[in-house]
Amino acid sequence: MLSADLELSWFAVLLLWIALTIPWALAVIYLHGSQPRIRFSERTFRRVTDIGIILLYAGLLWTSASLSTDSQRYRWDGHVAQHGIDVYQYTPSESALRSLAWQDSDGFAFPDSLQFRRYRTIYPPASQSVFLVLAVTSDTHPFIWKACWTILILILLVVVDRSVHNDVVRRHLRLFALSPIVLVHGVIDAHLDILTALLTLLGLVLWIRRSTVYSAGSLAFAACMKFISLLVLPAVFLTRGGPRLRFLLVFLGIVIIVFGAWWSPYMFDSLLEFAARWKANSLIGELLPFFGDQRIGRLVISAVALVIMMYVTLRYRKAPMTAAALLLVTLPLFSPVAHVWYLLPPLAVSVIVPLRTTFVWAITSTVYATAVYNEQSGGVFKEYTAAIIIEYVPVYVAWILDVRRGPLTSSSPIGYVNP
Repeated sequence: MLSADLELSWFAVLLLWIALTIPWALAVIYLHGSQPRIRFSERTFRRVTDIGIILLYAGLLWTSASLSTDSQRYRWDGHVAQHGIDVYQYTPSESALRSLAWQDSDGFAFPDSLQFRRYRTIYPPASQSVFLVLAVTSDTHPFIWKACWTILILILLVVVDRSVHNDVVRRHLRLFALSPIVLVHGVIDAHLDILTALLTLLGLVLWIRRSTVYSAGSLAFAACMKFISLLVLPAVFLTRGGPRLRFLLVFLGIVIIVFGAWWSPYMFDSLLEFAARWKANSLIGELLPFFGDQRIGRLVISAVALVIMMYVTLRYRKAPMTAAALLLVTLPLFSPVAHVWYLLPPLAVSVIVPLRTTFVWAITSTVYATAVYNEQSGGVFKEYTAAIIIEYVPVYVAWILDVRRGPLTSSSPIGYVNP
């Protein structure tokens, strides 16, 4: 069970999450429910919200991860790489890495206090590049590490903002930056998915602008960070008249370079085990016991998900951005593992393709924090089935509407959903 100290912190973050969700949900309804009327200039609106985002993110620097400990593994991986050791070869608990142990200024002991320290790292090469840069920059200091992480998020937000020339998209981008999912899981808990999300969004925006090389670079690095970004590639290859061959060559070249720089024969060991055993916050995952053999259950669920994603791709082959957005949100919906931070990439793409599913899920996901009551060392989170049902039923209803009707047309930026 959670310790008393962690439980208090968890409860505080939970209250913050719920308190932020209510005004954010109202903002979603206002901006996406109709054609909103901004009573002052767009420039003034952006300046006011930008100041609010910077102040809010700065205030969150003094918070610590409460609903997840993944960021502590990021710091350990970066520390190992900083010393020139293969991050994929050893588990944190192995004696070969004992000389790297340290205790930070917050009193956290590395690696003895790490969760899942008997597993090799699961994070792909681009992730390790980020961890290494942060380790070198922060020199094991937790506050400096958090500050650098937050600055990196803000830089990516600025780059995306400067890459678009559409007031609606810029408005949606600020709504994304202020969403509780981003604040809690992207800034406070510092989940890698926020960087993946912003790089994926940037790659799609640049593709729409026909910046082929930069689009391929952004999407390739995102895919080398979290493989889910590969699901947006149909948006590229279904686009009529695009320079797809050039994109493919640049994309593959960057992937080869990034993987080559970090290559290790142990690279996928724990990732494969994760795919075979983990279960968390998933209505589909609750069905696994009915298959008897969970390996068969996972294969059946994977096959069903693949068929559904093929259908979505074919249905929206003439609207490639819509296909990409639906694929991003469909995979976690039909996965036995669906941590709330997995919603960050589809939520980011909702900036250009607003889907009911992502907004509904971002709101109902508060049930996730209230329902997790124990965590198993084997990677299985024990949750209340009733809470999972409450969280997911509205999401599946919204998903069916999105598949049948497409994105919210009243707030879809012209030229972005169907470039």
